[in-house]
Amino acid sequence: MKEEWAIQAIEKRWLKISRFKELNDPFELSCIHLRDKNMRNCNMQSVDVLNNTYGVVSFSSDYTSPLMWSHYADDHRGIGLGFDVDESDLIKVRYRNRVTFDGKSHLSKKDALDIFAIKFNGWAYEKEQRIIPRIEKFT
Repeated sequence: MKEEWAIQAIEKRWLKISRFKELNDPFELSCIHLRDKNMRNCNMQSVDVLNNTYGVVSFSSDYTSPLMWSHYADDHRGIGLGFDVDESDLIKVRYRNRVTFDGKSHLSKKDALDIFAIKFNGWAYEKEQRIIPRIEKFT
């Protein structure tokens, strides 16, 4: 992150909880390709609810990636902070193409929870792991 934000994070002992719609991937929470227009509209409403209910704290398991430093650390001038995080608190992001859902079957609870953990293949360099807190705990 930028140096000024890293220093504040250390001094104040806080981390930013982002909203999903603030993230740089426009398909966050929308990893399912829906053929039916009504299902797409329903999914968009669900994304809004999830965005207003949950946040995301993102970590990378690779601090040496030049792309990560370029994209997230003020063009290589920033600071990378390291954390010891209990692995049971982390959701490991899986990178894949969008999942096609025909609307004829239902998503299982596991499938629905996986929406928090699936990103498009192009983001795989991030090697992201997440904590997904409820926003209401912090407002």
